Amino acid sequence: MTGLQSHVADIERDGYTVLPGVYSAEQCQAFHDAYPVLCALASVPGGPPAAWLGNLLEAAPGLFWPMISHPLVWSLAEALMGPLVQLEGTAFNRFPRMPPEKVQGRVNGWHRDRYAFVPQTTDYQRPWCVNAITYLQGLHPESGALRVVPGSHRNPVVVTAEERVRPHPLERLVYPQPGDVVVTHGQLLHSGTPQTGSGDRDFVSISYNLCWLRHRDSLNGPRVEALIDSARVRNDRRMLRLLGADPLLWERSNPYFDSDDDASRWAKWVAEDKATLTQ
Repeated sequence: MTGLQSHVADIERDGYTVLPGVYSAEQCQAFHDAYPVLCALASVPGGPPAAWLGNLLEAAPGLFWPMISHPLVWSLAEALMGPLVQLEGTAFNRFPRMPPEKVQGRVNGWHRDRYAFVPQTTDYQRPWCVNAITYLQGLHPESGALRVVPGSHRNPVVVTAEERVRPHPLERLVYPQPGDVVVTHGQLLHSGTPQTGSGDRDFVSISYNLCWLRHRDSLNGPRVEALIDSARVRNDRRMLRLLGADPLLWERSNPYFDSDDDASRWAKWVAEDKATLTQ
């Protein structure tokens, strides 16, 4: 089993996997240093400072395109959803410190991600959306764990409004290290934990979905359009698809299902796309 196949197996079984050491310490520091600059750019004059940032590719393509298009993360998204992968949205946030006495016994809020629904079968189903999460400083008990309910992407696990902010009896606490990426199936029930440590806790997430679904981030700004134009020059269908400009969207979103062999169909499309690519 290859490394990529092992991560696919993790997600099929547990609903998440950890990719160790994807980003270097220097890259994590660059992301961290960019946060206040991006907040200032996103703030409305006279209004409160921005805190939760989106549209990161348009804001800083030189910084975030390598993150969004990282070969391992992108390939894993395609291995899970097929080659029809699109950027759904980006988020960057710095979690403030909370007094421990005020948040003891609480979690941030259990949820599944966009396009998810409570599973109706225990059979594994490919995700409509996956999320790649990076905590730039890594997590420890004081900064707060990422909490997951393993297997909840294929089990009808639900929580009440009161239970949503309480630890779950089936939860697992995950403490990724700086530069690690946690990739989650969109159906996975998960939550953050309040930050009670003294240092920063920076969170960057890159969400990918099937290319015929809507996306949160704007992909028609001038900087993203420049990336799209460069992909068109090379006839890079894979990059065009990721940036919401798939030229074969309608043709491939209904392949007529002459067989149930998705893997062969996807391999054929990948080969076709590579054959048309010019350098």
